[in-house]
Amino acid sequence: ETFLTHVRTRQAKEALADIADLVRDGKDLKVFLVDSLSRLHQRLIDHVQGTSGDAWQGDDLKDIIRRLTQAYVELRTSPIASLPLELAVVEFAEKKLDSSRVIPGLTRNPIPKTLDPGSEAGMTNSGLLTLEKLTECWRDFIEATKPYNHSVAGVLRSARPASVRDGIVTIEAFYKFHQEKLSETKTREALSQVLKNLFGEKVKVEIVLGKK
Repeated sequence: ETFLTHVRTRQAKEALADIADLVRDGKDLKVFLVDSLSRLHQRLIDHVQGTSGDAWQGDDLKDIIRRLTQAYVELRTSPIASLPLELAVVEFAEKKLDSSRVIPGLTRNPIPKTLDPGSEAGMTNSGLLTLEKLTECWRDFIEATKPYNHSVAGVLRSARPASVRDGIVTIEAFYKFHQEKLSETKTREALSQVLKNLFGEKVKVEIVLGKK
């Protein structure tokens, strides 16, 4: 909780000291990250429902959740165990400082968005997410889903990515009740959000029933 307070208030030095203490004490950073994400997830829900009583801002919550989720994925391949978490903390703190620097007399006009015919509003597909990449990172995707829903993460272990095409990620489930579970609107929205956090693309998620 102290760590999250330091992160929220952009006290990067203190937050890095918290991480150093964890490493020195031999704590599991993955477990720590899951716990932190679970706390932030609850705060995000409270914020949306209007029941939040702490000082977190909605945009800050979404930003740090994305950064810590990405840090969790990178922990597995980082040559320095604590580096992804430290980088997430520093970048979060510096982003606020950069955004607060306003140049006098500069007015930013919104750039109108042009959508291609047939495309959905807000749907982007820059080609960063491919079936090969999703298959390679499937375990990381499952782990990143845990803070949102542990039971869904469990179901995903017996499913697999089937295709990534035209902004749609198709996941193949091999049991009817698994397909029904993953096809729930809230679940598909959560999976879409996790994919966006990991790969930076907003995609739709569809679930199909496959054959063993």
